[in-house]
Amino acid sequence: MVQNQSTKMYRGNCHCTAYVFEVELPETIKTGLEANCSYSYKRGGIYMSPDNDDDITFVKGDPTTLSNYTFGGVKHQAIPPPWTPPKFTGPEPPAEIEAAKIHTGGCHCGAVTLAIKSKPIDSTYDGLIMECDCSICTRNAYCWIYPNKPQVTIVGASGMGYYSFGGGVWRKSFCRTCGVSVHNRIEDYSPEQIEKELPVEQRQWARDHLDWSPVNLRVIDGVDLGALNVTRVNGSERSGPPKPGGYVDP
Repeated sequence: MVQNQSTKMYRGNCHCTAYVFEVELPETIKTGLEANCSYSYKRGGIYMSPDNDDDITFVKGDPTTLSNYTFGGVKHQAIPPPWTPPKFTGPEPPAEIEAAKIHTGGCHCGAVTLAIKSKPIDSTYDGLIMECDCSICTRNAYCWIYPNKPQVTIVGASGMGYYSFGGGVWRKSFCRTCGVSVHNRIEDYSPEQIEKELPVEQRQWARDHLDWSPVNLRVIDGVDLGALNVTRVNGSERSGPPKPGGYVDP
């Protein structure tokens, strides 16, 4: 930070609020570091460093219990090989789509890989691609595409963890090793399960989206996010008042 610049105390947290911290940063933040390395791209982080480690204080949660992921560490007089995208070795998605292309990708560590069968995901793609400013999408920097389940094959799903909140219909997946967000899962609910297990306000939504398998485009190799026609949604405003199980700033 620039010396003698006025600062203020900001408050931040993970989405489940297990960890809450305060950090001293410039009162007016106009710039941040958006790294384009392989890991930062998949996570979508924008960074700003405080002057001192002491400028960050955890008010909830022990930072020593956070999971860590390290790659590309440089050893004395040795340079590691460059990172290469993990190779997808699973079966082709079963969907039948004319003039389709198979797009592959995965998390950063390679524990989870996937393939999407769709029209080319470039500036000509006319399906829905969306970024949202809701509490969870902002924190994870998702860029969503919305294929149907037969268009997606995932290998290594046993290595994924899931996070859900609110009604719990959507379960957002992430690699349990490197933490990269992968997709948004909705279970294959039967009509009986929808009636018995889901809140009333979530039932029609589940019926309408049972075949969806939204994927975070940050995990797909070779896709230029800047060239896509992205719809930006003000999800934070559409959420309305907090609902039971919904997100609330701690």
